[in-house]
Amino acid sequence: MDYNELFGEIKPKSNYSTPTFTIIYGNIGCGKTVLATTCSELGQTVLINFENRISHIDETETLRIVPTSAGEAREDKACTYEQFLNFINFIEQENIKFKYLIIDTLDEMFVKFMLGMLRKGEIQDKYYGRPEVYNKIWEITKKIKDLGISIIATCHQKQNEEIDLLLTDALKSKINMTVDNVFYLKTADDDNRVLTLKPTGSIVGKLTVKKEKYNDVPLELINPTWKDIIEVINA
Repeated sequence: MDYNELFGEIKPKSNYSTPTFTIIYGNIGCGKTVLATTCSELGQTVLINFENRISHIDETETLRIVPTSAGEAREDKACTYEQFLNFINFIEQENIKFKYLIIDTLDEMFVKFMLGMLRKGEIQDKYYGRPEVYNKIWEITKKIKDLGISIIATCHQKQNEEIDLLLTDALKSKINMTVDNVFYLKTADDDNRVLTLKPTGSIVGKLTVKKEKYNDVPLELINPTWKDIIEVINA
């Protein structure tokens, strides 16, 4: 893929704020990806199409999709491990700075990394190689933040009594070192999208704000955009 063509006239930027890593998780079809892409209203954004369920998402001047446009999305067009690493190497070498990188989805990213590392001989077994996959995901997400880019990752939820991310405990523990926020999104009975910003007794979450600001942040937002979330967190 020609990444120079992808970015067009985008120039290196250095005026973005401190990067963050946020996970938005929930059931299939609750609007995770749509919510994530509203961040493109605030700055140049790249969406990594790992899952290939984004036919409802259109590219714009401030939203680019890797490796393909949503209108052409097919099963063989989902981003591979190799394509993703090539992309990250490109933006590092060319000093390309954009504001947000969306990972859609984090659980599918794990699958693509597992398959890619097996293909390249970086691991030899799907089970015993998992710690190496976890390390690779942690390294690459840390690298993205070090490049000054904020990450928004979507993720599916587990189907059990506790509302939690569809990730292994080991992977959650590993990436928790770089993750700032974990928000839960659901569709209510009235079809409103409800975003939970704080952990509760039954909902796994994480909110990183100054201690004196924590109680000022509401538990939930109704039908938020990314701008709404940022305004509430930074109020």
